[in-house]
Amino acid sequence: MNISIISLGGIDNFGERAILFGTIIELRKKYPSAKIAIHGYKNLKEKDHHLYNKLRENSICICESIINSKSLCSKICSIFSLFLKIRPRHLILEEYEYLKKADAIYSKGKESFTNSYGFKFFVDSFLGFYLVSRLNKNVILYGHSIGPFDTRLERFIVKHVCKKVKKIYVRDSESLKELKKIKSDERVELIKDFAFKAVEAISTELCVEKKKQAIVVPNAALLKKRYKDKTIYLENVGIIIKKLIDSERKVILLSSVIANDWNDDYQLCYYFKNKYPEVELRKHLSLVELLMDIKESEIIISSRLHPLILGYGLSVKLVALNANLKVKGIMKDLHLEKNIIDPFIKDNLQKFELI
Repeated sequence: MNISIISLGGIDNFGERAILFGTIIELRKKYPSAKIAIHGYKNLKEKDHHLYNKLRENSICICESIINSKSLCSKICSIFSLFLKIRPRHLILEEYEYLKKADAIYSKGKESFTNSYGFKFFVDSFLGFYLVSRLNKNVILYGHSIGPFDTRLERFIVKHVCKKVKKIYVRDSESLKELKKIKSDERVELIKDFAFKAVEAISTELCVEKKKQAIVVPNAALLKKRYKDKTIYLENVGIIIKKLIDSERKVILLSSVIANDWNDDYQLCYYFKNKYPEVELRKHLSLVELLMDIKESEIIISSRLHPLILGYGLSVKLVALNANLKVKGIMKDLHLEKNIIDPFIKDNLQKFELI
């Protein structure tokens, strides 16, 4: 049996790395003798040697990405292929034959059909698996967040693309609700984010003790569509950092994303480090390094989703400084709704006193 894993996120997102490893654990459990290939992460060996070795232990083949080019011309051609009869061979070159003959193609969990970061992100989130569905009907969305989608155009695209996949597994109850507003059939099912499986597998390697420390994770992507509210966000995060310092905890600033584009959380980390010199700023190279810091901590206050998931798996207290749909859904499924704080509401930190 030949299995492909596609729609990989960036190598600079540790949440994506955790989802990838968890997906492999689950598929290897289901199909022990299958040939499994991931399409992307060609530089994983240099970026995260620990995770690379985990993939080798599971006999994973690493292939080229589905859409290699990031050029505007390539994106435009790919977008037009949504509705025109452009042959996928012209858009997916090196991996065409492999994908065409695969017995199952799993689109690894991520955010899909969400307008949280703009229309370009909305299109990018499903473009890979849509193109592959043009040449192989066995595409399965495996642990995705879905929505929100508010416009008629977005709903039209979602309906169209969903017809092309064999099954959709969503990773939180809010995503399930959003998808069933426009698509309700037996092909939609709720599962847990596969990062939970990854942290469970790696946690046995982590021999560290709890310290009186707290981790704060900002999120620059939240400001992409709410830039006018940036001041409120910075004030609220600053208040939390000050409260943690006053409680005599060691405060660590970090992120599960180390990109240096619009998604660069470390711009915010440097801002808070300059404002509060007492805090420590850390930038990790591997997933296991991040997990060690999380396991040592008492509490994690994160505007990113996956530090919360990893923290839950390592028995760390959680505060979600993010009220987006996917965070609400997963925190609700963990019965931690009371630990969600909307960072864009002024004077909204009463809950933090209770946690």
